[in-house]
Amino acid sequence: MDSIGGNWTMTGGTFTNTGNTMDFYGAGTQVISSTGAFNNLTVRKPSGFVDLGANLTVNGVLNFVQRNIRTGISSSYCLQQEP
Repeated sequence: MDSIGGNWTMTGGTFTNTGNTMDFYGAGTQVISSTGAFNNLTVRKPSGFVDLGANLTVNGVLNFVQRNIRTGISSSYCLQQEP
């Protein structure tokens, strides 16, 4: 598991997904803007939200332990189970 206490901003380049779970745990609001897909993503925050700054892809498990994700008017989300 990779724990992230701040924002995740990726506007270009290549994100090499290692298969780990990205765990957003920081106090206050955190922003995710990523051009790459996450394998697994966990939201485990004592306060605040995870705001989506762009469309987000999670190929594996999206887990809400505490708090939630807040989408913007320009971001979209699609939940689907792959066969």
